[in-house]
Amino acid sequence: MKILITTDWYTPSVNGVVTSVLNLQKQLETAGHEVRVLTLAQNREQNGRQYLKEMIWWKPDVVHSQCEFTTFWFARKIAAATNAALIHTYHTVYEDYTHYFSPNRAAGKKAAAAFSRLVLKHTDAVIVPTEKVRRLLEGYGVKKPVYTIPSGIDCRKFEEAGNTEEEQPRWDLVTVGRLAKEKNIREILEWLAAPEGAMYTYLIVGDGPEREHLEKQARELGISDRICFAGMVKPEETPAWYQKGRIFVSASKSETQGLTYLEALAGGIPAVCRK
Repeated sequence: MKILITTDWYTPSVNGVVTSVLNLQKQLETAGHEVRVLTLAQNREQNGRQYLKEMIWWKPDVVHSQCEFTTFWFARKIAAATNAALIHTYHTVYEDYTHYFSPNRAAGKKAAAAFSRLVLKHTDAVIVPTEKVRRLLEGYGVKKPVYTIPSGIDCRKFEEAGNTEEEQPRWDLVTVGRLAKEKNIREILEWLAAPEGAMYTYLIVGDGPEREHLEKQARELGISDRICFAGMVKPEETPAWYQKGRIFVSASKSETQGLTYLEALAGGIPAVCRK
């Protein structure tokens, strides 16, 4: 089949959606399908309409959308013009991100539900990574067929890192991911400042808008000497960074599947996460 993947996020960006898209593209091609990816150009001078015409001329059998914003409009347009099935993977629980667009959580949750219904009504079917998200969309009143298909990850490089004979992990706890408010790292720092967390050291791998606030919180709590902010690391080096901690931790409540949890476990690192 000819399969067109549309996504607002692609390399060189690093996040869960990009990881899912790259793995999906690779495995579909391995299975013998012809796959193209339509994403946003970094060069604003590039003509988006030109690529739109090219994709319509290519005539995909399936258009698989990965994001609900800019490229979803292109996905709808191409699917309608070619009579292709429009499948959408719902990666993000927007009600957990209300702090970005609404000062009121209840109003933000209603807006997230309305937005999700508005987008998904244009699809032929929806894919979600976990039952948690399927139940959420049912609660939103989404009427399209919803299928639970976890996003796959390539475990081999994490397993290989875990099998490497290296020095003992330097840090007790490790978190890998984007430093954003919804990841709830602040709660982990508060726990480290409490008596039960006083003996632990903590490695934070990644960067994001919350980093400055977290560094300030660590100083105010008096635990900076036990915290390491490693910053952004190269994707190919990530498996080795998991191995620098004894236990992977996450207090995030916004995960749809939690790819970093699986990466840690694949490398032999126990994962302690919020339900």
